[in-house]
Amino acid sequence: MVGAKEILETLGVSKEEQETLRSFHKRQEEEAQWIEFSEEQSKERIAKLTASSDHRLMAGVDDTLDDRIRKIQGSFKRKSELIDYAKSLKIEVDDSMTMKDISEKVEPLTRGQLSTGALTYIEEKIIESLTGKPISDYESPDMAEGKEREEETVWWFEKNFKPLIVSEWGIKQKFHKDAPNKELDGYIGCTPDGYIKSINYGFEGKAPKYQTHYRYIYGKRSEGIPPLRKETLREIEPRYYWQIIKGLYVTGWQGWIFTSYNSDFKKENERSLTFFISREEVLDDIQKLEIVSLKAVEEMKKHISENKKILSEKAKYEKNILKHLNQLSCKQIA
Repeated sequence: MVGAKEILETLGVSKEEQETLRSFHKRQEEEAQWIEFSEEQSKERIAKLTASSDHRLMAGVDDTLDDRIRKIQGSFKRKSELIDYAKSLKIEVDDSMTMKDISEKVEPLTRGQLSTGALTYIEEKIIESLTGKPISDYESPDMAEGKEREEETVWWFEKNFKPLIVSEWGIKQKFHKDAPNKELDGYIGCTPDGYIKSINYGFEGKAPKYQTHYRYIYGKRSEGIPPLRKETLREIEPRYYWQIIKGLYVTGWQGWIFTSYNSDFKKENERSLTFFISREEVLDDIQKLEIVSLKAVEEMKKHISENKKILSEKAKYEKNILKHLNQLSCKQIA
């Protein structure tokens, strides 16, 4: 039986050209596998509060009293709107009061509520449950390039932190959805970038564009942003911080490793940034995440219940319209 190699040689294709063809076909196979993996991951994440978006859920969780008052005040364009809102909460206010005064009266009754961003996120998850489609699969060119280069990050980490080995990365990533609190089962999940079995740690590997990586290493002095370290991750990259917290909560692993790597830098000591976060260091935030997640699930259930009532009212409304149209039609015939 004549193989592909023999056929190519018969056609006069050189060994170099054959190698190029093999590399091309291998790349095509890898891309097809990644697309299939991404589609499966997307299906699993539909209608679930996932780690990659938990920063939206946790927005405002650390706000001070002044922060909360400012946000209430900033939510209304006109004082009359804020007065109407206060009165809907049974708070006695009048037009002689400033918006700040009214906001101070409103704040105690809104304390502990989910932020506007969190409520928008919850609504998106409800829509996903109704359509079976993710709200957004948008991937910027920078994000796509970062994913392609994550292999370099894993390679660098394993080379420099022997004998630690990263498993369950790339197309072998796993979606974890077994919540410690059974009330959250079916509502939450996370997909760690990788897993280091020997120390029971998760792995968060990033391959950002060089401008972002530079800011991670040195900070951004013009805006007073410090370098990215374990102590500043929550402030500078809340998305990654709460992603790690969700990972620790769902998996029960003992810690997480964050690594950023960019091979474009000439100096070896500027190409990478790595730090470790142990479970014990963030127990308070793991607990906060659980509390906010329970509130979110409660809000989702409330929305779904209210939607059923709205659908029932909609059916009655449309029935009356149909009845009215039939009456008009009968009059026309008459």
